[in-house]
Amino acid sequence: MWFNMNVQMSYSPVYTSGRLELGESLVRAFQDNMAQLIRNVPEKYREDSAGLGRSMSYDLAGSVGTEVGNLTWVCHNLWRHYRHTMDTAMLQDLLFPLLKRSVQYYLHLLEIGDDGKLHLPPMISPEYGSFLQLTVPDTHYDLALLRWGCQTLLRICSILEIEDSGSARWEATLAQLTPLPVDETGFMIGADQPLEFGHRHFSHLMAIFPLHLISGDTPEERELIMRSLRHWFAREGDLRGFTFTGAASIAAAMGEGDESLQYVKTLIHLLKPNTMYREAGPVIESPLAGAEAIHDMLLQSWGEEIRVFPAIPSTWKDVVFHNLRTEGAFEISATRSGGATQWIRVKSLAGQPCRIKTDLPGNVRLSASSSLQLRSLGGGIYELDLPKGEEAVLYSAEHPVAEGHEWEIAPVPAESHLCGYFGGNKPWRLYGLPIQ
Repeated sequence: MWFNMNVQMSYSPVYTSGRLELGESLVRAFQDNMAQLIRNVPEKYREDSAGLGRSMSYDLAGSVGTEVGNLTWVCHNLWRHYRHTMDTAMLQDLLFPLLKRSVQYYLHLLEIGDDGKLHLPPMISPEYGSFLQLTVPDTHYDLALLRWGCQTLLRICSILEIEDSGSARWEATLAQLTPLPVDETGFMIGADQPLEFGHRHFSHLMAIFPLHLISGDTPEERELIMRSLRHWFAREGDLRGFTFTGAASIAAAMGEGDESLQYVKTLIHLLKPNTMYREAGPVIESPLAGAEAIHDMLLQSWGEEIRVFPAIPSTWKDVVFHNLRTEGAFEISATRSGGATQWIRVKSLAGQPCRIKTDLPGNVRLSASSSLQLRSLGGGIYELDLPKGEEAVLYSAEHPVAEGHEWEIAPVPAESHLCGYFGGNKPWRLYGLPIQ
């Protein structure tokens, strides 16, 4: 099993799809092997640290070398599992102590530079210069993961209402950590190391996706993200299935649905007729991450709001999804017809605060119990306090079935001449020829 991307991306679609039971195997693996994760770091750090190498078997025995961030990335998956379930026991008993140890290993390696900033020694940015065993100081991969780790530890302390002795160090690290390296092409691999040749991994873009440390909410951030994405693909090189899934999710995060769809369509050409994927041998992460990319076009919940239909391609006039899951443990269903959102149903599974961003036209109304109120915050953002187990429907007053409250979910009819067939590799079936 490979932990510099493959495992993390293989689990990536279980969250929005609501298939959280499939994510439990990752949770159990790290619950059961904490002692081994501690043994993976050098002996002098085992008192307070843990780590994960690049590849290993199910016992997770793999010494940490110069590719340090893999365990922190797994913790990001576990954080997503928590946010989509709001399972406080898992947060307290597994994620918090594991993330503390993962971040602490980084803290042992930090050094103060002549600029007064904290810096990381030369490390590997996954998949870049692999044959050269290239190591780079202040890799984007590691700086982004360390920053996310410190921020998340502080957030967990707030959630659990605890005071931890490490909080001051995490806050100081965030204040003093050197910025992510940037040049005229966008995000760099690391300090003094631009992206000079093709790079199939998005390890130098982790702050954009999947960590979402920068969101593109300001013109400056958006320009930096799009510049980095353009330069990455301009180098071409050894593009793989997971290259296109990462690019699709980045484009979707920027609301670029047409571009995201281009990446997904390219991915489909790289998949086998049974939807699986092959490089040196059979691998599974790319088709699964492709599912996540489609989720990102339909529904996003990182950050402060649940964004419904945030990156729909212009060719997708009619879109329906049912019971997709978001952070805060909400189930969302929504329909779009003729290029316009019709209605959104939201059900709370944990009673968390709810903010929804939507392009519903006109006067947006709420169908729910009489005690619920919908508050408009401007910019298409609406807030409601939805108790656990209750649901509500947001709809436009101009919706043709609004008065009857006919909130029906039905599949969008397929265009049969555009459909492939699972397990088949017969291109003539793509064009509707009358073959039985």
